[in-house]
Amino acid sequence: MFDFRRRPGLYALAALLILLTFASVQAQDTSACVAGFQPVTDAMGEKCVPENPQRIVTLEWTYTEDLLALGIQPVGMADIDGYSEWVKIPVALDASVADVGTRNEPNLEVIAGLNPDMIIGVAFRLTENYDELSAIAPTLVFNPYPDDLSVSQYDEMMSTFTTIGAAVNRADEGSQVLAHMEATYDAAEAALEAVGRSGEPFILSQGWTTDNLSTFRLFTDNAMGVHILEQIGLENAWDAAPQLYGFTEIGIEGFADLRDEAFNFFYVAQESDNALFAESPLWSSLTFVQQERAYWMGGDVWLFGGPLSAELLVDTVLTAMGIELPALETAQATIECEAGFRAVAHAMGTSCVVEDPQRVVVLDTGELDNALALGAPVIGAPTGDTLRYQAYLSGQLEGIADTGTISEPNFEAILALAPDLILGSKQRYEAIYDQLSQIAPTVLTESLRVPWQDNFLLHAEALNMNAKAEQVLAEYDAHIVEVQAALGDALDTTTVSVIRFRPGQVRLYLKSSYIGYILQDIGLQRPPAQDQDVFSSEISIEQMQDADADYIFVTGYDVEDSERDTFLNSPLWQTLGAVQNARVYDVNDDIWIAGLGVQGANLVLDDLVTIITGE
Repeated sequence: MFDFRRRPGLYALAALLILLTFASVQAQDTSACVAGFQPVTDAMGEKCVPENPQRIVTLEWTYTEDLLALGIQPVGMADIDGYSEWVKIPVALDASVADVGTRNEPNLEVIAGLNPDMIIGVAFRLTENYDELSAIAPTLVFNPYPDDLSVSQYDEMMSTFTTIGAAVNRADEGSQVLAHMEATYDAAEAALEAVGRSGEPFILSQGWTTDNLSTFRLFTDNAMGVHILEQIGLENAWDAAPQLYGFTEIGIEGFADLRDEAFNFFYVAQESDNALFAESPLWSSLTFVQQERAYWMGGDVWLFGGPLSAELLVDTVLTAMGIELPALETAQATIECEAGFRAVAHAMGTSCVVEDPQRVVVLDTGELDNALALGAPVIGAPTGDTLRYQAYLSGQLEGIADTGTISEPNFEAILALAPDLILGSKQRYEAIYDQLSQIAPTVLTESLRVPWQDNFLLHAEALNMNAKAEQVLAEYDAHIVEVQAALGDALDTTTVSVIRFRPGQVRLYLKSSYIGYILQDIGLQRPPAQDQDVFSSEISIEQMQDADADYIFVTGYDVEDSERDTFLNSPLWQTLGAVQNARVYDVNDDIWIAGLGVQGANLVLDDLVTIITGE
């Protein structure tokens, strides 16, 4: 174990520790592991795991956080609803992450269906199904509560973070995360010193009320949160012996023994419970309450996580005390690049990209639309798919080599082009990111299901064309204003619906889709059934009424194999208001759905004005 107590040179120590951990993994005898695997030591001993795992399932929230801090989204996680409710770290969990049951009872069938190449969980939770999980994928297990009570949970958590960083081949990123965490401690300590409050005693607690009985967990010196607050210069006043899970419990009446004590009382509780505490006559008699040093930190502060949670706790404590923590850059890893390269943060982490890319390969239609709009030097793209799905770009493809299909990029063709930048999305290319990165720096957007402007700006950042991007978006915004003026009063009263017919599927495109974001930019409304911040929904004939609106826009591909005729020939279709008012319009699937970029968005705006105004 190692100790991150406050002392000079700790940044360097944190970085060195990560690197040494990774080096020790690499230095072990790899003869027991087949090619492509490396040995890693966890709570069960040494085992072989993939050198570059791409599909990881997490069975504990803390390890999900560790991956997110390292720039990795798991493919599945346990207790996902609880995580979304309680864990408020600044790195979001992707909507595509699958629910794999609970931490104590993971759904083995769902996990196997995700085809993971690594599973991470807590040792004591998985004693009954460890062998079954290990049969699915190499399974790393850790113990967040050391049996040796002289070892803090903090040390164990940070040690686990370094091991996970090494196991997923992101040791450098891990060292940057820890360095940022230490910088946060320094900034907090300086802020406390500036107002004369460094060294003050504190108790950290979690409280709740059940059947009118209030209970508090008072965290002992070996607890994760206590150690964090000690890092910023505060002193733990709860001198109870260390406990296995890091706390002792008392009822509210137990505070009578602390009535005359003057300390800072930091506590987490639901708002309703906090109101009940205040109703207790004992509560109002406590010295720390009378001195206004009872600091409620809300009901969702994460006290048991990794580096990002440590920063969250520090920020929450200082905010509760009315002390401003100086802003620092994001806690996710940053990388220093050599001369002639820039660090570009993206969905897979941070890549060093050449200052001004001159040989760009794009992997999908959105990337191609945006790169061409910026005037970027694109030398390779899935041109065959572009001609199929984005015919409006056909006049811009001269001199661009074909690099395979959107679903199956041709590595040999890409390699032969000697690109200096590759653009794609994590949604499509996460599994082959490492292979692509070996060819050239690769920048991936998170998904195709975010505001298209976000992806456009990341493409511009990778291409070092930010100024041009601002100009292009300003022109788009001006186009929006023109459309709004043309629509006039209809803007506030008109609802629109977009239906895409596909083989075996009828899909309504909702607000969090490419076309959905464009409609939101204009201010056009959706019918109540479609007023949802999700990508799409599938409907049956029986649900056809959900598709009704003032205007229905119809699109699709492989129309001869789709459900189009079935829907449009149904008597129910004739009951829709848009049908009866002759306001159903076929639109170009290449533009409205497959566009995914700024050029397509501008063409959609033109279509909408022409159709709705009749001009």
